[in-house]
Amino acid sequence: MKKKNIFIVAAALMIFSSQAIAQSFGINFTLGFPQGEFKDNLSRTGIGIGGEILFPTAPGVPVEWGFDLAFVNYGNETRRAPLSNTIPDLTVDVTRSNNIVLGHALIRIAPPSTLFKPYVELIAGGSYMYTQTSLLERFSGKETISDQNFSDWAFSYGGGAGLMFTVYDQMGTRVMVDIKARYLMGTKAEYLTEGDVIINTQNATVSYNTRKSKTDILLAQIGVNLSFSSMFL
Repeated sequence: MKKKNIFIVAAALMIFSSQAIAQSFGINFTLGFPQGEFKDNLSRTGIGIGGEILFPTAPGVPVEWGFDLAFVNYGNETRRAPLSNTIPDLTVDVTRSNNIVLGHALIRIAPPSTLFKPYVELIAGGSYMYTQTSLLERFSGKETISDQNFSDWAFSYGGGAGLMFTVYDQMGTRVMVDIKARYLMGTKAEYLTEGDVIINTQNATVSYNTRKSKTDILLAQIGVNLSFSSMFL
């Protein structure tokens, strides 16, 4: 499935669900630190963005359930090249990005506190890893064409813990800063890192130096959580 389709489906599910009984939703800045044999192949820290939506289980029960979606970029390459061998005087920027889309269901246990809210989580879902090459106009940076070089899936599960604290609570709206860490254990997957796409310009061929390993990753996130008085536990 293409990257855009994944985001459209995930966003539609989250928006549709939020119209029902959403307790809260949030957005966060994400850092991804590869672990174990994943780190042996990929030492670079990933950078991205994430979002989540949570629902109450029952009144007075300190358990929420929901969904989390995150996008993490773990490598980029850019080169300038002629558009073709027959048009060498027209050059473009060719960029390649290595990315992970993480989608998980989660269960969160947290006290119904209004000021400080520590919590723990159980998480299960999957990670979609893909490498994409895009053709950009040199001066505008506009993407004109793109293609996916390689992709694979991995099942992932784990747990996490965090702390939220209120920074705004007025007129039925509560805003909390959310700081958390999650450790995800991923099954084996094949993927590419920087330099793994090998181009032979003499005969116009491409080869891939694929890596294969488990995909354990530690996520550190900081963001904002928003809820409304009619939804408070």
